[in-house]
Amino acid sequence: MTTFTQKAAISRKIIFILLALLIFYYLWSHLSTGINTVFRTTVSTVPLLMFVPGMVYRKYRAASLLCFVLLLYFMVTVQSLFTPGNTVIESLVMADIVILFTLSMFYSRWQQRADVFEAAGNPSNQTSEG
Repeated sequence: MTTFTQKAAISRKIIFILLALLIFYYLWSHLSTGINTVFRTTVSTVPLLMFVPGMVYRKYRAASLLCFVLLLYFMVTVQSLFTPGNTVIESLVMADIVILFTLSMFYSRWQQRADVFEAAGNPSNQTSEG
């Protein structure tokens, strides 16, 4: 098992945890504030759920596309942080999004490198960059 494969496996597990926390937050916020319409809940959670199958099958492109979607969530969260009456939870959601974005970028790179080493039949990688 290469170091890229190990890094990708660890980061993928953390991505699943952070993604589950983010989805749980949006479900909880809609249900607790009384905005429990199916449309708003669907619009806020389905874009995140679309990338779960790709991550399960270890597709690095799914992580790359997840980064683009997370940018939209980042913009909305920054906007809500600067409105009066925000709570600590919005700050935690912002931290979750930033860490998820960064980790998804790293995962995409590590998984891509692991796939290249696996396709080349090189079970041990000689470099530790990345």
